[in-house]
Amino acid sequence: MKKIKKYWNRLIKCLTGNIFGLNAKEGTIVAGLITVFTFCLHLIFLIGDYHFFMRIKNSADFNAEQRKKYTETVFFCVVSQIVVCSGITAVFGLFVSIWKEIYWGVGAYIIWLFLYEVAHISILFLSLQESSAFRKHGYIMAWCGLILRIFMEVLWLVFFIRYTIELYKISKSAEDQSRHMRPQPPKLKFAIVEEMAM
Repeated sequence: MKKIKKYWNRLIKCLTGNIFGLNAKEGTIVAGLITVFTFCLHLIFLIGDYHFFMRIKNSADFNAEQRKKYTETVFFCVVSQIVVCSGITAVFGLFVSIWKEIYWGVGAYIIWLFLYEVAHISILFLSLQESSAFRKHGYIMAWCGLILRIFMEVLWLVFFIRYTIELYKISKSAEDQSRHMRPQPPKLKFAIVEEMAM
């Protein structure tokens, strides 16, 4: 029981204090930059696979059935490129939310990150599971990259959640202050009336 309490206290300290010397905002910015970097690397690999499979598919040595197999892998590469490009767009949306201090923008990025990984796993699992055209070492690299990226995103998720909570508290306190301020009635200005002589 003492060990559980000890780990629980460490977790609370981790969520409330600085992690690796970074506060919530700094950690969110660093996480966004590293995520853009990993998305760009992923996109480079996908474009390389796409060109490789297009060269093979368009060569004259294959019959129609073999070309169909390679068409599936080309489809995987194209859909994955679209998903990764949407990821880069989402990270820039995250940076705008940090700049404008919009808590629901950072929260939406957390939800989007989960949906992105689900989409990528389903694309990888459904498209390439039966494909004999996709190289075995490429398949293994894709799964290893996915697992490592998920571990990295779980680490950064702590910063995203903390920063979302901070922004939410700031916006709520600003709303409460604006509600409690009583509107001042307009001051009446009395003008000096001068009598006109006739």
